[in-house]
Amino acid sequence: MAIDLFDRDNYPTVEPETLIAGAFWTWRRDDLATPYPVGSYSLHYHARVHGGGQEITFSATEADSTYFIEVPSTTTADYPLGHLHWQAWIVRSSDSEQISVSEGVWDIIGDYDSNQSDPRSTADLMVTYLEATLKELAQKHASQYAIADRNMIYADMVKTRQELNYWKSELRKEIKATRRKAGKPTGDVIATRFGGLG
Repeated sequence: MAIDLFDRDNYPTVEPETLIAGAFWTWRRDDLATPYPVGSYSLHYHARVHGGGQEITFSATEADSTYFIEVPSTTTADYPLGHLHWQAWIVRSSDSEQISVSEGVWDIIGDYDSNQSDPRSTADLMVTYLEATLKELAQKHASQYAIADRNMIYADMVKTRQELNYWKSELRKEIKATRRKAGKPTGDVIATRFGGLG
């Protein structure tokens, strides 16, 4: 059954792994409200694009004795896409001293309605590219080439196949994570042994 995601009671209680630029970002950190009660402390987020670049910052709203993160869609629309490394900081109001309480990585993706870029992940793009590369190398290997050239092409095929297997594995993980998040079966089979030991 669908729930009202605008209702603070239904906000996630941890930071999401994937966020959409141009969407209303919401979550809550009830776990921080006990050691760092609102009124005496504040919660702030800092994130920077992987490899360096634009930094984004925003603060939690203090209400109902807890911390709510509510970043308007008009604000997130200007945020950079890609992998961002983030840190959550608690600041003590009495002297502005701060400590980092958690950190992680966000994947910020575009709004499909307004962003025309390819929505596929890096793993999905790499699988497509490497499959095409392997097909091209196979065709070259089957053509009339000198022995040395054939050996070089074969070596390239081996490396390409290894890369392809890696990115296929990453893509499978992404698909399973997406299906798991949607409450759908992932295809994993859990083996159970019946009977006594011995």
